[in-house]
Amino acid sequence: MVDAVVKNGCKKIGFIGYISYARTNFERYQGFIDGLERNNIKHDPSFCFINSIGIYNYQNIIFDYMSSLTEFPDAIM
Repeated sequence: MVDAVVKNGCKKIGFIGYISYARTNFERYQGFIDGLERNNIKHDPSFCFINSIGIYNYQNIIFDYMSSLTEFPDAIM
C-alpha cells in the first residue's frame, strides 16, 4: 500500500491501528515502516496513532487524534 500511495505522489504518510492488540496489527505496522524505508520516506510519529482503540469508542478516539493534528499527512494507512 505504501508503494502505491508514494507512486501517486504522497510523501507524508500516517498509520492508525492499535499495534499491541494483535500480531497482525503489528505486522501491518511493520510493513508500513518497511514501505517507508523502501521509498526513502522519513517516519513521522506524529502521523501515527498506534495506541489502544476501544471497540465502543474508536470513533471518538480517532476523531480526537485527527482533530489534534496541526498538519495532515497525504495518506493514512
